[in-house]
Amino acid sequence: MNHRIAFLVCCLALAPALVQGATNSIANPGFDADLGQWAPTFGSEPMLSWSGVDELGHASGSVRFAALPVSLVVAIDSLCFPVTAGADLAFGASFWTSGASNQGGVMLTQIRLYDGAGCTGSSQTFNNDLSPYFSSSSTWRPLQGHTQAGPAVQSGHLRLSFVGTAPPEEVRFDNAFVYEDATCVSTSTVSCLGQRFRVAIEWAIPEGTRGGALVRPFSSDSLYASFFNPTNVEVVLKVLDGCSVNDRFWVFAAGLTNVHAVLRITDTRTGATWTHLNPQDEAFAPVQDTSAFATCEE
Repeated sequence: MNHRIAFLVCCLALAPALVQGATNSIANPGFDADLGQWAPTFGSEPMLSWSGVDELGHASGSVRFAALPVSLVVAIDSLCFPVTAGADLAFGASFWTSGASNQGGVMLTQIRLYDGAGCTGSSQTFNNDLSPYFSSSSTWRPLQGHTQAGPAVQSGHLRLSFVGTAPPEEVRFDNAFVYEDATCVSTSTVSCLGQRFRVAIEWAIPEGTRGGALVRPFSSDSLYASFFNPTNVEVVLKVLDGCSVNDRFWVFAAGLTNVHAVLRITDTRTGATWTHLNPQDEAFAPVQDTSAFATCEE
C-alpha cells in the first residue's frame, strides 16, 4: 500500500522501557505535572511553557518552546545529579516539532559532566549521536547518546535544546533520561539489541512529514517496526552474532512497505554505525548484510 497520508499517532500504549535494575538520574524526567526540577537557560523563559501533550498519551505532560525567534538557542536544564567516575552513561529524550519547513536547525540532548560535586569545577559537554532529521513530524522521535565519565567526574546535568536559524512553530521534549552502566536505552522508538546495538528507524512521505517508527523487540536480537499504525508491521530486523563464522555481526531486514525509510544501527560499544535507505515508492528489498559490523573484538 502506498501511504500518502501520515496519521497522527497520539495515544501510544508503549511506555519507555527502563534499564533493568537502574535508576534514571533525572528528576521529573517526564514533566508529569509541571516543569519542576528543570530550569530554563538565560533568554529562554518567554518561549517556555508546560504542555499537557505527552509522548505516550498518558495523563502527563511535556516541555514546550513556542514563538521561537530566528538565530536563538533555547534550552532547559535538569537538576545536577551525582555521577560515578568511569561509568558508562546513556542519555537522551524524545522530541516533537510543528510547522518545520526546512532544515535550519537541530534538536539536542547534551550531558555536561563536572569534576566537582554539585556541577562545579571544570566540565565537558557531550551531544547525542542519534539525531533524526528535523522537519515537520507527526510522531515523537528519539534523541540519544552515550559517553563514559572520566576518572575525575563527580556530577552532571542534562540539557534539552533547539539550535538553529529557522525555527519550527514549536518544539516539545519529553521523557528525558540518564542511566549509568548503560550504553543504550530502549524506548518506544529505539530498541537495544544484544544489549549494545541501538536501532532506530525513520519514515517519510512525499509531502515532507517524517516520523519515528515504533520499534518492539520480540527476541534479544530481533524487532519489528510500524510507521503509521502500531498494529501494522512495516519492517522486521535482526542483528546476529556471526563472529565465530566471519568475525562480523550481521544485519538482516525485510520490509512490507514501499515508504521512504532509513534504518540506523549503532554499535554503542564502538560508535560504529550501519545505515540502510529504502527509497519512496520502491518495494523494500531484503537486506542480508553479513559484513555489517567488524567489531567482534570490542
